[in-house]
Amino acid sequence: DKLFTIDIFAAVKKSSDLKKITADKVVELVCLLQKAELLSPTQQHSNCNRQIKLKVTKRCNACKWICMPTSSKTAILKWFKILREISAEYVETHRQQIGGEGLTVEIDESIVTKRNYHRGRIADNNQVWLVGGICRETKEIFLELVRKRNVGNLQGIIMNNVAPGTTIVTDGWRAYTGLDGKGYEHEMINHSENFIDPNDPFILTQTIENLWRWVKPFLRSKGTNRGALIEYIHEYQLKRIQRNNFLAINCVLTI
Repeated sequence: DKLFTIDIFAAVKKSSDLKKITADKVVELVCLLQKAELLSPTQQHSNCNRQIKLKVTKRCNACKWICMPTSSKTAILKWFKILREISAEYVETHRQQIGGEGLTVEIDESIVTKRNYHRGRIADNNQVWLVGGICRETKEIFLELVRKRNVGNLQGIIMNNVAPGTTIVTDGWRAYTGLDGKGYEHEMINHSENFIDPNDPFILTQTIENLWRWVKPFLRSKGTNRGALIEYIHEYQLKRIQRNNFLAINCVLTI
């Protein structure tokens, strides 16, 4: 391939010959020069002494030298992904129920991502819901992704994450009906009317609403890629334990 390319250049006698070979395209010329090893794909920057790479852009029919550290962004993203995976594994393996006798847990659901695929409407099965709970007294939380807010999904999540004997406060969504028969004291409030029961100021869901004010902006800042969403959620959960990322990861690795 190299010898063939050199033969091509050997046949070039004038600039018009070169234009015919490359169809007057910079990208094709650069590729030919690199195949003939007449043009190096990298070189040392004169100012910072770092390696710079020749990048060709077919769309603009041009090329430019870029400093290699810009490509380190990919490595950084990979490291962040590894750290998120470590965090997710730690959160999953150290999962504990919140609440208990004499404690109150507020529970709610919220849409975290949806996509309409340019069809003008959003299908129900294209929504991803986040079910969350927070203990008023200890501020411990749980967060779970769910596609359907049916009885089986929601009550199964609650039984996995909330200890028996807990007083649970939810909105009036019908999927919560029957929790008082599963070892919990269940209080409901109608969100269409208010967030605090006018007859009982202790029946409220303001604590979980405040949790959404922290969680949702955090997830938006990370992006709502569905494949990584659970890792972002676990990252948030770990940050509640230790706000410094590096200390949190060090804590995970040493336990």
